[in-house]
Amino acid sequence: PTPFKRPDLSNLPWFVSASSAMQLRHSSTLMQPAEGSTPWKAKVTAICFAPDNSRMAVVTTDRIVSIYDENGERVDKFSTKPNDKGPKNYLVRSMSFCPDPAQPKLAVAQSDNIVFVYKWTGAPDSIWEGKKSICNKFAGTSPVTSLV
Repeated sequence: PTPFKRPDLSNLPWFVSASSAMQLRHSSTLMQPAEGSTPWKAKVTAICFAPDNSRMAVVTTDRIVSIYDENGERVDKFSTKPNDKGPKNYLVRSMSFCPDPAQPKLAVAQSDNIVFVYKWTGAPDSIWEGKKSICNKFAGTSPVTSLV
């Protein structure tokens, strides 16, 4: 078998490097707090990267998912949905992109006992642009805390 080769991520705008001395390098700021917002609204609850490093998804306590491309530009933003149209008192706990880069899907695990899988119906020039819809949902009896 071929050994795993770690991709070079140092040129990505969201890359943070850590040496053995645990020194971090800030490359750029992707999300600015909204004007007039309270500090708790800007807290990030989950981040995930596409397997090919072409996309990054970030969700905050306001339950809005932002999708960024490899240049750090936001290419999409959408609100998540509550389980069975229930109250919006849940948080997004984890997210995961589909392992196949040709399948534009994002799984979103919520504290209201459900995982939604969002799928993009791509535009001709980009599969990550266009209409998105929920293609699967997995309801549970307890909150999902992690996706892999």
